[in-house]
Amino acid sequence: MRRHLLATVVALALWPSLASAVEISIFHLKATRDLLDVCTTPESDALHKEAIHYCVGFLAGAVGYHNALGDHKDMKRLTCYPDGTTREDGVRVFVAWARAHQGDRVLMDEAPVIGLMRSLIAQWPCKGGQ
Repeated sequence: MRRHLLATVVALALWPSLASAVEISIFHLKATRDLLDVCTTPESDALHKEAIHYCVGFLAGAVGYHNALGDHKDMKRLTCYPDGTTREDGVRVFVAWARAHQGDRVLMDEAPVIGLMRSLIAQWPCKGGQ
């Protein structure tokens, strides 16, 4: 009886987090659509803060890796964003690109880093062999 009561109390305590529109499992990004879901988590969602931080962190990690490779003398940059571009600019570009391509199952099924880089390349392509 005590176990049943304890289980009920725990379930009730966790109830608000269970009602979240974004599930914790979505943070295990498998496709570009998952990253879009994370980056567009509504403010009313219980996991909004965590989702947006995860989105910005994912972008920062991918761009940081790209920059490290692109700064190497034998490697070519994929995207050449202007000085002063912020992480938030990158997130906005990705979200706009992903929403515009939501109906393209092939693009939305790709790894999230591929979708992210596609969006940045589309917005800020490298010109003149950079």
